[in-house]
Amino acid sequence: MSIASMQRSRSRMAPLRRMSTAMECSLRLSAHEGMKVFAEAIATGALHHLEHLKLFHNIIGCEGMSAFVDAIFKGALQNLEHLELYCNKIDEKGMRAFAEALSKGALKHLKTLVSDKFEIRDDASTLAPNIR
Repeated sequence: MSIASMQRSRSRMAPLRRMSTAMECSLRLSAHEGMKVFAEAIATGALHHLEHLKLFHNIIGCEGMSAFVDAIFKGALQNLEHLELYCNKIDEKGMRAFAEALSKGALKHLKTLVSDKFEIRDDASTLAPNIR
């Protein structure tokens, strides 16, 4: 992605920083960099009241998931209760990093995770006791 494309992506994410009372959000990220830009926005406190996030049918891969995990490790989306990640390109490494973040207290209010194409073999209750 070119610098100009990244700047356009960042400008499209600017409204997220102002949405302080949104309760539900469904996003279609147009490129691999989209998740990184989204992660940067939520790391600054955008969407801090968000309870439901739908990120399905995107191109979230290893780099995007890594950026998302970094943001939630830093306390982003602490009110999130429902997350949909299915139909992405998240590999086992990305999901393990996500599970580790959950086990260390990230997304402490998360109750529902909807995803596919991965299996966390560890006892899910120890990784994220509130998730069903």
